[in-house]
Amino acid sequence: MNPAESPEIQGLEDLKELATKALESKGVLGTLRATIRANLLAAIDAQTKDGEAEQTIPQDPQSQLLNSLVYEYLEFHSLDQSLSVFIPETNLKNNVSRQVLMAELGINKEEVNADKPLLQHLVLNSLRSTSDKSGKHN
Repeated sequence: MNPAESPEIQGLEDLKELATKALESKGVLGTLRATIRANLLAAIDAQTKDGEAEQTIPQDPQSQLLNSLVYEYLEFHSLDQSLSVFIPETNLKNNVSRQVLMAELGINKEEVNADKPLLQHLVLNSLRSTSDKSGKHN
């Protein structure tokens, strides 16, 4: 008996065909193909003549810190598709841990809610600070 004709392999082929048809009918495969094409075209467009990615965001320490904060925000909310675009566009080489970001920003572990991203913590503190300052002038 030819191994390609075994019942197990035929059953797998049937399962593969059924899964493909189901995914195609729901539009999943079409969406995946479109996403792959879009990402390939974007990658090709982002290349300069010498093959390096076009750099539009400064690579100074403050910009890298900001990029790391945005990365932590996107990762915190499981925005994986956004991250897949953000990382190459910002040329983010390595993601900085939450603890390192907190240390660089002078944030104490006790003052941060673990259920919120650091960027949200910074925005809330800024809003509180602005509110406190405006209240003192009245």
